[in-house]
Amino acid sequence: VAIDPNGRGDVTKTNIRWKAEGNMPDICSPVSNGEFIFTLDSQGRLSCYKVSDGTMVWQEAIKESFMASPSLAGDRLYLLSEKGEMTIAEFANGYTEVGRCQLGEKCYASPAFADGRIYIRTGKNLYCIGNRN
Repeated sequence: VAIDPNGRGDVTKTNIRWKAEGNMPDICSPVSNGEFIFTLDSQGRLSCYKVSDGTMVWQEAIKESFMASPSLAGDRLYLLSEKGEMTIAEFANGYTEVGRCQLGEKCYASPAFADGRIYIRTGKNLYCIGNRN
C-alpha cells in the first residue's frame, strides 16, 4: 500500500494512493529510486511499479531464493540470493540482466553500498568489494 506521507490520523480511507496485489514481498523490503519501486519475494519474483500511481511496469522471475532485500546503486539493481549469487540488472527499459557473481557461501543479509564499495555479509565472512584507496 502506498500512503501519502502528509496524512494525519487514520489515513486508511483518505491517504492511500494505490494498492498492489499478487507477488508481494514476504521477507525482503522494497527499494525505490523515487520513480520506481521494486519488490522481491523470497521465491525470486521481482516486480517494478511506478511510484506515482502503482502501475506495474514489468515483472521478472529470477528463479532463485532470496532473503536479502534488493538494492539500488546508480542505475543498477542488485539481487543477492540465499546461495550467494549476486544478480546485477539494469531497469531503465525493462529488466535486463547484466551480470552474475558467485560468492560460494550462503547469504541472508542485504548488501550495503558505501564509497564505491559493496559490503556483503555471509554466514562466515564479511566481504568488501571495490577499489583500494
